[in-house]
Amino acid sequence: MSYSNKVKTNFTLILGILLVISMGYNLFMHQKYKNVIIHDQENGEARLGLISDYGINLADNLEQFIKHASGSEDNETKSKLDSFWRIVLGDNKSIILSIGPTSPLFLEDRAPKWGLLSYSFFRIDGVITNLNLLFLEKGSYALTDEDKEKLEAVISVFRKIHNEMDKAKYPELIIDSLTEEMMIIDPLYGKTLERINSH
Repeated sequence: MSYSNKVKTNFTLILGILLVISMGYNLFMHQKYKNVIIHDQENGEARLGLISDYGINLADNLEQFIKHASGSEDNETKSKLDSFWRIVLGDNKSIILSIGPTSPLFLEDRAPKWGLLSYSFFRIDGVITNLNLLFLEKGSYALTDEDKEKLEAVISVFRKIHNEMDKAKYPELIIDSLTEEMMIIDPLYGKTLERINSH
């Protein structure tokens, strides 16, 4: 075999080996990327599952809180209100801690929905935190009509999320059915929606 033929044969062999290595690497990276997406999706769904569980407990206790806050605050009622409100505060904190960062890898065009859902939880947190400060300042759990309306909207949000969690393929899309409640909870929600929809 001539020198030039030997060089061509070696070059073809090296090229073939490099091609096999390249294909193997691409398959490996594709599988790794797929595993990352599946992992992120499972994490996102698990976080929403936790939020749903905390949220339904918050809604149940908030419902009882509103019911008892509309009467006189004798010692027994005050004790019940303290208990209901402490649970609401605890579940609300757990919800905020459960949001966590979510990678947009698996969300694709649903990424804005998750962002809006996360934003909504923070706005609910704002309502509950502000009310808590007000209760501490007044030394009373008395609610105005506006406070009551906002808390009832919070209850509705978490009941809807809980009811949809097992049905929806993409639970974050539940945000589309929460607009009415969020407009009550957050006066700026409409403008937030406009900004998101304009992009």
